[in-house]
Amino acid sequence: MKLVRFTLTIAIIFLATLGASHMALAGGGVDPAVCALNSWSPEMFSFYGDKATVLAKFQALDRNLLNHRTFAFIVETNRGAKLTFFELQGKITEGTTMDLASTTGKSFSGLSNQIANTLVKNTGDKCAGMLTKDLLASYTKGQMDHSVISRPATAGEAFKYALSQADGEYMQATFILLC
Repeated sequence: MKLVRFTLTIAIIFLATLGASHMALAGGGVDPAVCALNSWSPEMFSFYGDKATVLAKFQALDRNLLNHRTFAFIVETNRGAKLTFFELQGKITEGTTMDLASTTGKSFSGLSNQIANTLVKNTGDKCAGMLTKDLLASYTKGQMDHSVISRPATAGEAFKYALSQADGEYMQATFILLC
């Protein structure tokens, strides 16, 4: 009988905790089921080539960005690098604009590995997008320019923002699809 009461108590605590976290997420415009799934399934793609080749590869990438709140690009060329982080403004089903945070530099070599290591250590416990956002804020010391853009639906559309001001004949472009 004590085991049954203990099991019921644990189940009630678990459900209350789960419900509270779902309400907190839903209040912030995030579908808890989508967020939970995406925390366990972020993706990272790297493509190499000239601008036209890399853009064609991203346009062929079949990912619906309308199912995601956050994603990023790291573009490296022999003449410099650009980092862009996209964050949806509003609810995932209704948001039409994104905050585009970006910065340029000589190189962001190793940054994609830092992001990958952070996501692996996370084991899906925390929001992959917010973990990456915090990492980028620390990495750039908060020195990112912000603008509001229309929400892109595809990786090809989003990559055009990452390509703006990219200079160099040959590039590596890494796309990080988060939550």
